[in-house]
Amino acid sequence: MTFPRINVRNNPGNHERWGKLVKTWSTGKNYVDHLITDAAPFPTTVETEPKFPKPGTFPEFVAQAQAAGVELFFDEGLNGVTGPDVTGGEAIGFKIVEVSSDTHCVKLPPEDKIVVT
Repeated sequence: MTFPRINVRNNPGNHERWGKLVKTWSTGKNYVDHLITDAAPFPTTVETEPKFPKPGTFPEFVAQAQAAGVELFFDEGLNGVTGPDVTGGEAIGFKIVEVSSDTHCVKLPPEDKIVVT
């Protein structure tokens, strides 16, 4: 089954929470729960048992997003109309791709999205 693109719901604070979750996965430092102050504008320690480790499966990805307060939905692309919420129970594969800052990454569409039979 093919699913529409997943997007972050446009609610107050939702994109900020998403950004903190992504920074947490990238650095191992818990940006999600960090209280920003002048003295500590960002977390400085890596958690030995991270609350938000890099997810390895789609259900883990969705569960962590939900735990961080991030609302995800299926973007059906119909005149800005948003689709249903992502629940984590969908049969969707998952992969995190990490590259260095001197590497460009291109996501290719699957052949069946291009070739008409």
